[in-house]
Amino acid sequence: MMDSSTFSTAGVETIHRERAAVIDLTRGWPDAEQLLGGDPGPVWDVDAPLDRPVSVTVIGPDARLRVDATTIRLHPGVDGTMSVVGLTRPFDDRDAAADEVRRTAQAAGMEEAPTDALVARLASGPVERRRRHGLRAGEALGVRVGLTVHRMPARADVPALEVLEWSVTPLESGPSTTPEAPAETEESQWLRL
Repeated sequence: MMDSSTFSTAGVETIHRERAAVIDLTRGWPDAEQLLGGDPGPVWDVDAPLDRPVSVTVIGPDARLRVDATTIRLHPGVDGTMSVVGLTRPFDDRDAAADEVRRTAQAAGMEEAPTDALVARLASGPVERRRRHGLRAGEALGVRVGLTVHRMPARADVPALEVLEWSVTPLESGPSTTPEAPAETEESQWLRL
């Protein structure tokens, strides 16, 4: 079993140095104290250089997913427990982005037809204006894994980019080791839309 990474100042330095992070969700969703590994301070994001992504392994109760990401964001819920793992990575190579979409969809258990349609859109060439495409989340890891592709047109000296954004969230039902969600209010329902 891999040890979970910590997201304190020292933990993030280690992630940058080793270019690897592990987020283990097999025992539930960690709180800030667990994410800090006993170190004081806030939970930090990880922002890696575009040419040096971090290999992130998300270990769910049922399976794992490895993603090379340039950004790792851990979002706390209202009870202080992490409720969303957000990962991003830009690609200036549409084929590499398409391969990553296929690999993620297969590992996360996403539907095949929408995945194929998104891959076809990527293969069709760059876009002239920003586009966003998402796949319905898969649950093969025992957590919900969503994938959104932000298609960015070329501008001046910047090539066209395909920015992949992964979101990992708890399953809302079933035998879960995640904390029980607070009752929904009218405001929280609006914020979720």
